[in-house]
Amino acid sequence: MNILVIFTGGTIGSRLNEDEGVICAGHEAPYNLIENYVDNGTVSFCTMEPYKILSENLAAGNIEMLVNLIQVHYKNYDGIIVTHGTDTLQYTAAALDIMFDNADIPIMLVSSNYVLTDDRANGQKNFNAAVSFIKDGVANGVFVSYKNENEPVTFHKGRYIQASLSMDDRVRSLRDMYYGQYDGEGHFVYNDEFEKFEASLKMQENDAEIYEISSLKVQENDTEIYEISSLKRRENDTEIHEISSLKRQENDTEIHETASLCRMPVYSMASKKSFRLYDIPGAILRIVPYPGMTYVKPDDRLRVLILESYHSGTIGVNDEFRHFMSEINKLEQSVEVYIAGLNMDESVYETVEEYKKYGVVPFKYGTAIYNYMRLWIKMCNE
Repeated sequence: MNILVIFTGGTIGSRLNEDEGVICAGHEAPYNLIENYVDNGTVSFCTMEPYKILSENLAAGNIEMLVNLIQVHYKNYDGIIVTHGTDTLQYTAAALDIMFDNADIPIMLVSSNYVLTDDRANGQKNFNAAVSFIKDGVANGVFVSYKNENEPVTFHKGRYIQASLSMDDRVRSLRDMYYGQYDGEGHFVYNDEFEKFEASLKMQENDAEIYEISSLKVQENDTEIYEISSLKRRENDTEIHEISSLKRQENDTEIHETASLCRMPVYSMASKKSFRLYDIPGAILRIVPYPGMTYVKPDDRLRVLILESYHSGTIGVNDEFRHFMSEINKLEQSVEVYIAGLNMDESVYETVEEYKKYGVVPFKYGTAIYNYMRLWIKMCNE
């Protein structure tokens, strides 16, 4: 079995400079993961190090380089492990999930809470479990392997990794819906609730996906049309028929309108077009709510506004908010306005109905970070 290990830096690839008392990227540190992995000769590792950074310095160019590297090499390996810092793990996990969710191999992200020479570090356990996940053929796609304190190593889908809390190195999935864990005897145990959770989210976004396929066929080039066709072929007849019948129920106006709001990018790993990600100053604004907040004047270059909500999917709908939305509507270009954090399965507060009147569209799938990455990637690859 051949596994590609891609080192990118982070705590898992760092060392403690005892003279200065600071943590810095180390030259040999990440290779200790492979040296300390105990194997019976069934695994062969190949390593690459496209860049080496502390993950708080992650930039568009790093993600672009990583995605393109995986696109080039993934067919040559049985699995890929990317070592990464925890600070921005969610962003890279989301980007890889968007690009490689339909991969026919596992692509694992592995981090460490402390440098590997620290007895408290979980990095080696996370790495070992990721190798086991690949060897056991548990699943394909993008996963994060991580052990929280007093918990077993847990596997999370890349799209559901939550933002880290302050001074807390734990990794959590949206609503704590992790994919699975290894038990004490080395057997993988799937989380029975995960499939129900994901199925409920997919039901909510079903219409958006149908419109997406319809609009992309008209608007995009032949390569992307082929990608859509290949995705359809991977679905069973029932699902294809359902898409066809639902399309016929909608009129052209509704299809066009929904596509402009909810269209998600569809990419193929076989596409000849390189993945791009670059800074687009002023194009995307994310706002976190807090009492007494004052909204900034919207940038003339703004194209997407993402409002993050309190835990119940609410934000303050007050005079400040109303004035801000009126300023948004005065911009020459249209601005897509989304909100993250609304649970579509529960009753909503009246403030939710109020902000919807201003054209705010709730995300129906993934975390705020996942959707931020999705929209950023969409802009750079249109």
